[in-house]
Amino acid sequence: MSTSMYFDVQKRTSTTLYVINAYGNYKHAQQTVNPNFSFGISISMDISISASPQIVESYDSMSTAQATYYLKW
Repeated sequence: MSTSMYFDVQKRTSTTLYVINAYGNYKHAQQTVNPNFSFGISISMDISISASPQIVESYDSMSTAQATYYLKW
């Protein structure tokens, strides 16, 4: 199994950029999860999703992956 994510990036500063970082994380359900749960999404500079403790405890965890792109832009 594999997956890909693509992002359109727009520069919004006159400062020269030398690095762009992207971070990702994956969690897999370890047991049946009740689809009737609540969660929240917050979008700012970071995207954050939160769920009730019962939902969180149903999933495994892994380290966050990081992709780094070096450039002069």
